[in-house]
Amino acid sequence: MRRLALLPLLLVPLLLACEPPLDAGSIAMHQPAPPPPPTGAALLLQPEDLPPGQTVLRLGVTPYSSPAALTAELQPIANWLTGVLGVQVQLKIASNYEDLVAQFAAGQVDVALFSPLSYVMARRRVPDLHLLAQTLSYGAASYTSYILVRVDDPAQGLRDLKGRRMAWVDPFSTAGYLFPYDALLVAGVDPERDLRSTLFAGTHEAALAALVAGQVDAAAVSSSTLVLKRGDPVHGLDLGSVRILARAGRIPYDATCARPAIPVSGVRKISWALQNLDTRSQQGRAVLATAEGITGWIPAADDTYDGVRAALVRVQKHRDQFGRPEVGRATR
Repeated sequence: MRRLALLPLLLVPLLLACEPPLDAGSIAMHQPAPPPPPTGAALLLQPEDLPPGQTVLRLGVTPYSSPAALTAELQPIANWLTGVLGVQVQLKIASNYEDLVAQFAAGQVDVALFSPLSYVMARRRVPDLHLLAQTLSYGAASYTSYILVRVDDPAQGLRDLKGRRMAWVDPFSTAGYLFPYDALLVAGVDPERDLRSTLFAGTHEAALAALVAGQVDAAAVSSSTLVLKRGDPVHGLDLGSVRILARAGRIPYDATCARPAIPVSGVRKISWALQNLDTRSQQGRAVLATAEGITGWIPAADDTYDGVRAALVRVQKHRDQFGRPEVGRATR
């Protein structure tokens, strides 16, 4: 989902000092800013803006954290959209990454907040979906995938993970599976043969917790996990006990999409509503106060996710040699 962040200077200076320049997914600063979207009554959805007989919008979310935490974070956004669009927006939390893609393809959710890999997979299954907007987090359009080990681990590079225990997040996770898997391949480590064992933890938080608890030797997580769980008093995650072994690459932030049945007129209004919500205004800051890391939405382009597609092709080609299922399918 999960929401993956460019690390603030004051929070994690060591990480930021080592961050590469923004690349894939970054906003091209030489391009002119798009005109501001309409506001007010122009955003109210009319019957013709929705499928016949539909009076609610179902907003599907990737389960990058626990359902209780996600509800607390994202319900204010659903409530705000309800007021702006004039129809009830119902928050629906999928059981896993693949489930959200399946629900979207089956028309069981109308708008989905997809992680980058989930978006690529959803586009494969639903080619005519509507790409509404791209998420910004901490004001950035891209984030980093990290492979972590404990501070006292002797590993100095990815090749040192041969014969070790690895925690992934989910087969549909971009930062917690696809990019770190690809990084291991580049480093000469075969995730199918060279790792002693692998664990799909389900969330970035759970993968990090498994590493801190010593259940695994390395974990793949998003950069935002290190910010959001720093000094976490609830889960007792001691981030002082882990360090970055490698950076697996930069990734464009999440894609928000509408199913094809939503008329184009409705698609425009939903997209405009999202682009009107950001932390530049007092109201936007209030709505997004609980949505850890999200600072707004910007217009999205499909080719922003071409780097994710390229990584998927490389990883799947390797997995095919071992008769593994399609990435994202029953890999546990």
